Amino acid sequence: MKKVITILFSLFLIVCIIDNLHSLNIVKNSFYEIYKAYYENVWIHFIYTAAIILDIFIIIVLLLENKFNRKLFVGLISSLSILFILNIAFEFFYSKTFYYGEISDKQGFPILMNNWGLVGIVLIIFLYLFFLRKKK
Repeated sequence: MKKVITILFSLFLIVCIIDNLHSLNIVKNSFYEIYKAYYENVWIHFIYTAAIILDIFIIIVLLLENKFNRKLFVGLISSLSILFILNIAFEFFYSKTFYYGEISDKQGFPILMNNWGLVGIVLIIFLYLFFLRKKK
């Protein structure tokens, strides 16, 4: 079961990485052209870059779980989960606090954020709780 959860969550993170790259207009022909002013903001660019780096770190830690002792693994997953959630929360706060013309990116709050916003938060909490429980 643990391998299935690891693989599914890693696939979710890969999709998030692709979506975050798409949002940064790194992938050409982006349909996010109407949000260009928003995504070209230095802080928003930093948030999405940090999200991509966090996603890569989480995938690496999940795939190398057997290489770490249990305490270190839980500590790494805990730290990365907190950073993952804080990154989404910072984008939500920053995007709501400052004015970007007539465009409000958070009209579609549940998923139109880095790492799919609320969906990503729910999944990272599930992942954290799944790996936190003790082995029987």
